[in-house]
Amino acid sequence: MDQTIRILSIDGGGIRGVYPARILAELEKRVAAMGGPEHLCDAFHIIAGTSTGGILATGLAKPDAPMTAQQLLDFYRTNGGAIFPNGSRVAALMAEAKQVGGLVDKAVTAYKGGHWWNPVRDARIAGAVHEAIAPTLDIYHELQKPIYDAASLENLLRNVLGTGLLSEVERCHLLVTTYDMIRHDPHLFKSWRARAVAGQAQPDFALWTVARATSAAPVFFQPACVSSVPSAGVPETRSYAMVDGGVFANNPAMCALAEAMKLYPGARIAMLSIGTGQIPKPQGFDPNQVMGALTWGPKLLEVLMDGVADAVDYQVYEMLEEQDSYLRLQAPLPVTGIPNREMDDPSQANIDALVALAETTIAEKDAELNRMAALLAAERGPLARGVAEKVAEPA
Repeated sequence: MDQTIRILSIDGGGIRGVYPARILAELEKRVAAMGGPEHLCDAFHIIAGTSTGGILATGLAKPDAPMTAQQLLDFYRTNGGAIFPNGSRVAALMAEAKQVGGLVDKAVTAYKGGHWWNPVRDARIAGAVHEAIAPTLDIYHELQKPIYDAASLENLLRNVLGTGLLSEVERCHLLVTTYDMIRHDPHLFKSWRARAVAGQAQPDFALWTVARATSAAPVFFQPACVSSVPSAGVPETRSYAMVDGGVFANNPAMCALAEAMKLYPGARIAMLSIGTGQIPKPQGFDPNQVMGALTWGPKLLEVLMDGVADAVDYQVYEMLEEQDSYLRLQAPLPVTGIPNREMDDPSQANIDALVALAETTIAEKDAELNRMAALLAAERGPLARGVAEKVAEPA
């Protein structure tokens, strides 16, 4: 029996979750071919995820019938358009906003150097304002609400994850990140803490609400208003307003590593961390570009998520370097074309391109994936029990 503690960590990235799903499907196949378990929840000690990675993690750890990575890949293929109808709306809104900005500039230009009571200029100004006002109001109303209605996502998560509870995940430890808007605190869903009956007990939740909370990306979806399920450790119901864990841990690897070191003090740790595509590096920066709120708006979430992911990659590598037991799988996205950087492009062409990108990574990291598969195929050591955790009675 191999005593190495095995961690799977999956980044956030919206529809780009297709990339880790395809890699995990290949890993599953290799583990099974080596005589290992069919399901990854029986191969890893800890499965951690943020946002789309949290959806993948909850599916892999589903208590009544764990999903395979291939099933989750099919989920994205089939349902991406329902989650992101009229996909790439963020990019489209930004393009529309630029057009509106041009119309407003036109109205301002018509005004400059003249007087409102000049009949000729007055008519030109009135025409420019009339041309700009309707699309400006349309953009304003669009930006007042989330880009997508979360109802489709919620229904899909209910259907695929069923009625299972976080506390019922027992074949591995499940760790999922989110941010609590009411308490202004990061919140880590931990399956072993949801089972605890004293001391470090945390609230329990329906598993589908865990997935909904971690994927409530600001701008894209409304915050997830969820309530805990009464349990032995936390008998009262608690209410939360939660947003995407990517706002603080788009790469949850360090969160998972910290928990592993507490649960398994002194143990050797091996980690597989998978990204969702590296944002293209800028070719330069215009020092004359004015970086105001409207300019930062579409970039800020992307910069935060990508920067945090890269920082965590560095931290985990430094901590596990001596053990030579850390594998990070990530691939650069093209500057132009597909797969693109958008988190909400469910087009068949983009999904196919994400699959192709994953297959390129699989080919390039063939030897590393085989070593990871061999480790996972070996009999896994026992799961640690959390403090005061309720252990299921034998049948």
